[in-house]
Amino acid sequence: MNELKRCTLRDQAAWMSGWHCTQYRSFIRISAGMNSPFAVRESDGKKYFSPEAGARGVVGAKYIICPTGANVLTATTPEQALFDDVGAGTLTLPTGTYLWHALASFVTMEAAAATNLAFDILGAGTATVTALWMADGGENAINVAGANSMSMSNQAQSPAAVVVGGATANLQLRKMGMFRITIAGTIIPSVTLGTAGGTPRRTADSFFVCELVGSSTVQSVGPWS
Repeated sequence: MNELKRCTLRDQAAWMSGWHCTQYRSFIRISAGMNSPFAVRESDGKKYFSPEAGARGVVGAKYIICPTGANVLTATTPEQALFDDVGAGTLTLPTGTYLWHALASFVTMEAAAATNLAFDILGAGTATVTALWMADGGENAINVAGANSMSMSNQAQSPAAVVVGGATANLQLRKMGMFRITIAGTIIPSVTLGTAGGTPRRTADSFFVCELVGSSTVQSVGPWS
């Protein structure tokens, strides 16, 4: 695909050319029924979408894991991978800046002590990571309203109790934030149980999503001024 300097979408139902280009080097034809906008790689090596010239932004690469089954965790306190029921739960990433979010439900944890767990973006991975992220949640059963607390971390791992602990066997947890990878490698989202015991499980459909939005030093995407 030849690079496009600036594009605006031409709306023509019968024959959808897709893109009318100003300062163009090629004219791309899209057949009716195809999705648009689509990614275009420019000479700077980045991918852009451009429904209109002023809204151009990077189309990031998304990485998603969302297991269909539960993962029985080891009822001990050393750090362990959260998604190792899908391969090794390891994600290989290039250098860059990532936005991420995750949702996890834990059941049948050790219930006597007022502890829960620590969450770690990097785990035993090999990448070099800096991060800023938050977690909120509570030790209530699923499908039951409960009081939440939160923590904020400026490193890959959360505090030892990611939210305020309680003597219950369940934990519902949401996490979101950003991280930068300055040396490429792997990340292994992981947890460290605060207290050994119980038969802790991460439930099905818990997930982790991260999206590459730019280089490891990017500060903005889009027409900021």
